Amino acid sequence: MNRYVWQSPALLLGVALSVSAVHICGAQAASSATKTLLDKAHTLESRGRMDMAAQTWQQVLLAEPNNTEALGGLARAAKLAGNDTLANTYLQRLRSINPNDPGITKAEQTTSQNSQNAQLQRAGKLAGQGNYAEAMTIYRQTFGQQPPSGDWALAYYETAAATADGKQHATAGLRALAEKYPLDARYQVALGRILTYDPRTRAEGRRYLQRHPDNAEAKDALRLSAEWDTRKSGGPYPSVASAPSPLQLAYTALNAKRFEDAQTRFQGILAREPKNARALAGLGYVRMNQQNFSGAISYLEQAKAEGFHDAALDRNLESSRFFYVLDEGGAALSQNDLTLAEQKYREALRMRQGSPEALLGLGGTLLKAGQAKAAVLVMRQTIEAAPVLQGYRGLFVADYESGDPAAALETERAFPAAIRAQLLRDPEYLRTLASAYSDVGREQEAQRVLRSALDLPFPANGSGMKAETRLQYADLLLRANRNDQAAGLYRQVLAEDAKNVLAWQGLINAEHAMQNDTAGLQSIESMPPAVYDQALRDPGFLSVVAAVYQANGKLDLAQSLLDRAVAARRSSGQVVSPAVQTQLAGLYLQRNEAAQAIPIYQNVLHEHPDRMDAQRGLLSAMHALGRDQEAGAQIQQIPPTVRAQLENNADYLQVAAGIYAALGQKRLAQAHVERVKRSYALQHAQPPVSVDIQNAWLLYNSTNDTELYTQLLSLGSRSDLTDDQRR
Repeated sequence: MNRYVWQSPALLLGVALSVSAVHICGAQAASSATKTLLDKAHTLESRGRMDMAAQTWQQVLLAEPNNTEALGGLARAAKLAGNDTLANTYLQRLRSINPNDPGITKAEQTTSQNSQNAQLQRAGKLAGQGNYAEAMTIYRQTFGQQPPSGDWALAYYETAAATADGKQHATAGLRALAEKYPLDARYQVALGRILTYDPRTRAEGRRYLQRHPDNAEAKDALRLSAEWDTRKSGGPYPSVASAPSPLQLAYTALNAKRFEDAQTRFQGILAREPKNARALAGLGYVRMNQQNFSGAISYLEQAKAEGFHDAALDRNLESSRFFYVLDEGGAALSQNDLTLAEQKYREALRMRQGSPEALLGLGGTLLKAGQAKAAVLVMRQTIEAAPVLQGYRGLFVADYESGDPAAALETERAFPAAIRAQLLRDPEYLRTLASAYSDVGREQEAQRVLRSALDLPFPANGSGMKAETRLQYADLLLRANRNDQAAGLYRQVLAEDAKNVLAWQGLINAEHAMQNDTAGLQSIESMPPAVYDQALRDPGFLSVVAAVYQANGKLDLAQSLLDRAVAARRSSGQVVSPAVQTQLAGLYLQRNEAAQAIPIYQNVLHEHPDRMDAQRGLLSAMHALGRDQEAGAQIQQIPPTVRAQLENNADYLQVAAGIYAALGQKRLAQAHVERVKRSYALQHAQPPVSVDIQNAWLLYNSTNDTELYTQLLSLGSRSDLTDDQRR
């Protein structure tokens, strides 16, 4: 994955505004920083990344508002984007600084991207067909006598050098670029190659080429120049025909990784010779480097059909097919289509058994689908195939998600020291590590890990960071119960990209964790329909949305989503998690369908007797149906450690009080109600109406009229009773 370092505009501005005591040093630092940024912008523009170049020029203007090179660049960028109004704004600023600045003419000659591209593609085709004069006519119409630096300058000058009177202009232009950008090897290599066309300048050209011994294009040019030395020529200059053929030039561009130039040249050859097998193969290689594997397969298969048989072509065709399937798996995974993703990754493994890329994709798919135990096996195979960081992280997360945090910690301790050191800078890994420590009761270590995770370099508000990084940080905040901060980061990501599925899921999780289900419902209803559908393919998120609907009284919607979550897991052969089962039973209980809730609770407790929510729910369902004898017996069957924890839970105490009262054990019932009231008093909170009503019934049945009178007076003064409760 490519990474970049965020450069703070404030830092650049701070350098430019150094105090007078260090004015000279400050000015030098500012100049150095500006030059670095301008060089970066040049490189980006030459690679066709005008959007990123514009961002860099904006950083320059923060430090030097009147920098003419940055203003000219931004004017060109606006022109290319078709925004003439913005371009004129920059040009006016440029004219006010220097009316004769060459950047003005350069920007004014820039045409919109679509129009320019069409013309330049035509010029490239003409050059590829050997029609250099016609191609130069278009290049001059587009760029004048001075093309923009980068790939188009190379195409312009190489084409000019192939015309009868353009060599002097081409070499002069390339010399200027080589001098201005000494670290960009392309200009020196192109200049050296053109100089080798003429025996009188061949030695000078070789000197340029020999400066770059590792450059494939320079090596080819040196080899060709050696061949020309052995040829007999009737004059002091080689003819245009003695220059490399269009196919050679196309492959030279390909080997030099000038893919747009190579594409234009190959397309030009195919426009004249549609069945040229080597050109078809070349265009296939270009598509491979562009990560367009579907296009690569098409062109490479055409090349084979036209009779081009080569071991390298066969290898590249096999690679294209493999990576095409791998890309399909990645696309399905990003769309939460886990069934298709698994199919594609397994297909990729059949094509390349033991492929780390395919194993890693399959392991990630199984993990996301809740098949953690299967994911553990796949992640172990991944590490055996290639000890990559993602494999180790995936293995640890899969071990933890399998439900055995102690085993996950043992796995983590066995990791190589270098891998562990890298993982300690990985937010996702640290979040899971903190959860594992917490689950085994090592809370201090859990908090230590969370603190170290939250201390990772991160700007105060996430400004300038990639969305992926902000989402990882937000997940950490969510794990640390800093839900409000997490929600803020999720909203920040959504402000930039309203279709970010992970940000929507995180925001709604955070709002639900803060028990702000009203806001959660508003967020759900604000999701774009396509994003909502995609997000609901995640069974875990399905249950969160169902909980939000349930909290807002939308029980039918909650029921349909939970049924969908259960059906999705069962149809793919997965076990329905105890959390989802308990949630579904709770919904039945809320809908006064306690008879349907009981078997679900019993099924959960058969496998997980330590789940307090299921124990409490089962007792509530039995009491609601008047099955208090069974409920009393169930209380006795609760494991002692779980029961000790339940004794501190107000909801459980209230249910138990109702059961004991129904069984005629009034003193035990009263004691439980008193404990409920004490727990609320310790929190300085008023008990729910249901607690006071329950207490009143107990006092009534025990004929304690004095305390009953006091309780009824208290109830009568409350404004939060429903009509049924007041009756």
